[in-house]
Amino acid sequence: MANYYTIVVPECGLPCSRTAADHIAQLLDTADGPHGFTVDYKNKQLFLIADESGWWDWLPEAALQAIGQLIVKAKMPYWEFGVAYTCSRLIADSHGGSNFRIMRDGRITTRTCRWPEDDESVIA
Repeated sequence: MANYYTIVVPECGLPCSRTAADHIAQLLDTADGPHGFTVDYKNKQLFLIADESGWWDWLPEAALQAIGQLIVKAKMPYWEFGVAYTCSRLIADSHGGSNFRIMRDGRITTRTCRWPEDDESVIA
């Protein structure tokens, strides 16, 4: 049997106080589902990490709003995360990656990728 993992790490830390990081951790506990994220606080920076099964769609709205406020305070345009899809076995289509951003207003945006041949105007 194969085990699938979704590992999520931020591109950088988000500057904040220990109190703010603890508040984000408390807000994460209010989630309706298993988001898989934990808060780490080092060098006066917040790190939001999912070391096994991160599901950003399950992050609580209140936590995203609070993170958005920290992004504004840090004068950053967004907070970007890298996502690695891995598996305990080498199975076709079991590995890959993506990115997402938490914006200043707490929204999550994802990058879209299209192959040129997916564009109907290229197909004759």
